[in-house]
Amino acid sequence: MRDLADFIISLIANDMSGVFNVTGPETPLSFGALLDTCKIVSGSDAKFVWAPLEFLEQNNVAPWSDLPAWVPNAGEDAGFSRVDVSKAVKAGLTYSSLATTIKDTLEWASERPAGYEMKAGLKPEREKELLELLRVR
Repeated sequence: MRDLADFIISLIANDMSGVFNVTGPETPLSFGALLDTCKIVSGSDAKFVWAPLEFLEQNNVAPWSDLPAWVPNAGEDAGFSRVDVSKAVKAGLTYSSLATTIKDTLEWASERPAGYEMKAGLKPEREKELLELLRVR
């Protein structure tokens, strides 16, 4: 959000207007690379288990809500996050590093009130259930 806010302020300051795609990052980023960077920045010892798209669909795992930041590159969602941002970059849009974004997000998350429940993502018991189903598959 900071990158977008800075970009909007820059557009206003430079009296620029137009339609800009401002998704990110500037270069392609795999979901695996995102998770690996999260693991490094957070100091986590997480172990990732990859599930086939077919398994996720059969078990009603919803893209974006059950697995935030993940949208399959198949069907009507193919290319969902592949938007050309070059016009915005040429107009001054810059992106914070992935590590900085993760660090800032973790800091924000640590400031939430006790008992705060995320509205997106799998609940721990559902994740455990899916991992067991995947294991016996």
